[in-house]
Amino acid sequence: MVGFKPDNEVHLSHTEHGLAGAFSGMIGRAVCQPLDVLKIRFQPEVYKSSVSSQLQVSPITKSSGSKYHGLIHAFHSIIKDEGVTALWKGHIAAQMLSVVYGVVQFSVYEILTEKFFEITKRDSKVNHFVCGGGAGCVATVACQPFDVLRTRFVAQGEPKVYKSIHHACLSMYKQEGILSFYKGLWPALLQVAPQSALSFGFFNVLSHSWKQFFHHENESLGENYEYCKTLGK
Repeated sequence: MVGFKPDNEVHLSHTEHGLAGAFSGMIGRAVCQPLDVLKIRFQPEVYKSSVSSQLQVSPITKSSGSKYHGLIHAFHSIIKDEGVTALWKGHIAAQMLSVVYGVVQFSVYEILTEKFFEITKRDSKVNHFVCGGGAGCVATVACQPFDVLRTRFVAQGEPKVYKSIHHACLSMYKQEGILSFYKGLWPALLQVAPQSALSFGFFNVLSHSWKQFFHHENESLGENYEYCKTLGK
């Protein structure tokens, strides 16, 4: 179960929860990276920086300045122009993002739910909403540099603006300063806070309801079975 539960028979450590989050993030990122590439290619503005003119962006609707005229056309064009591996552009930075985000988010969520229980002395559903939002925000702040790097690697076409992660970090630092690694942080936090809160909060509510329903159903079946045995005697 995700989140600290005082009635659980076995409690995983914060490290174990973090590792579980890391591996789940790695698998999800590897499978869904092509969709992330397509999404970023269709964003009309990636970053208004000194290199933005060299990054490939295209509106989702067809226009005279569009490079891609739809998702299928974009998919085929990327493979044709840049090769199949282009669908996994920025994958290293993206995996770093997913792993760190998974570790931080799940670990912080476990720590916060446990501390909230120690303070309030009850496992409130509200706690899970609040802790979920807080965990998402902490993870976003920790991972924003990886997200910026991922976006820039995915958006660049040919010729490449950045040759490697090391080159990208040096170029961004020299040309735009340290704060360039945190561009878009506030909008990201505004999105992640409610999203993470609702995800963890409703997961807790629904899993609790599901457990109650089936537990009650199993108890009812057991009572009916005993009643039938009594009638048969």
